[in-house]
Amino acid sequence: MKRIAFLLIAIFLLISGSALVYYYVHWSDQSISRDILTAIPPITAAMLFLTLAMASFALWLGALIHLLKNNSILGTDRILWLLVIIFLYTLGAVLYFLIAPRPSLRRPIRL
Repeated sequence: MKRIAFLLIAIFLLISGSALVYYYVHWSDQSISRDILTAIPPITAAMLFLTLAMASFALWLGALIHLLKNNSILGTDRILWLLVIIFLYTLGAVLYFLIAPRPSLRRPIRL
């Protein structure tokens, strides 16, 4: 259930972030209808973009911290996941949380 919720949130962030970047980049483009662009005030678009950027950074940082604390990923796999997270940024963090092995919840039995 948590993975599905996480996946939906990640998809929402990626889509809305892409839409905001599109509107921000094309704000001065004359080929786009001004009616659509004037519907979003520049300060609102900037605040939404900043919020999405901070959420994306928090997701990325959380993936890095989780990778470093995850003892079920060792050696070459850890280095590969580190490169995926660093170079793919938000997409890499989403892939890590969806695909990477989870740490074991069992505690070792002490005799």
